[in-house]
Amino acid sequence: MSVLVQLPPDRSATLSFDRTLSLAEFTEFCVQNPELVVEREPDGKITIMTPVGFLSGRRELRLGAYLTIWAIENGMGDTASSSTGFTLPNGSVRCPGAVWISDERLAAVPKEELESFPALVPDFVAEIRSKSDDDRPLQRKMEETWMAQGVRLGWLIDSYLGEVRIYRPETETEVLPIEGTILSGEDVMPGFSFDLATLLRK
Repeated sequence: MSVLVQLPPDRSATLSFDRTLSLAEFTEFCVQNPELVVEREPDGKITIMTPVGFLSGRRELRLGAYLTIWAIENGMGDTASSSTGFTLPNGSVRCPGAVWISDERLAAVPKEELESFPALVPDFVAEIRSKSDDDRPLQRKMEETWMAQGVRLGWLIDSYLGEVRIYRPETETEVLPIEGTILSGEDVMPGFSFDLATLLRK
């Protein structure tokens, strides 16, 4: 299978195939288009997008850096970059903006599987809205993909609306202003905190 994709800057698109691609075929597609962030839908459709802009990339990296430093210093779990794909129980492959996985969940996955898109549900996921993202699809992604598949804590950070939405299992979504808010890792990542002002600071 050979599929090369070209998109205009800051745009996404959806590809449909006559059958669901196997994990090997999906992996090959990603290898052929390394400049794209690619996700697989449960029905086999593939959503592709070009790299994010500088400000969005900086926000993702800053949150990921704080998570990584906290995990290393406390010897708790692990993190991955925003281009890492996770195969979820519903068959989709998703790439979160920032992620943390507990040692318990990592230990349940064979080491060789971690070389690809592991069948692994992160404990914590954050999505950071970029300029080209609509807020409603991101909210549905948090609710119907991440939380419904077993994520224990989720943040949707929207600097354009000036708010952060906090997701917890079987709990109503909490909405807080970005300004003046310091988020907690709660019982999922005990001791972790993140000042949202860090994302907006130059």
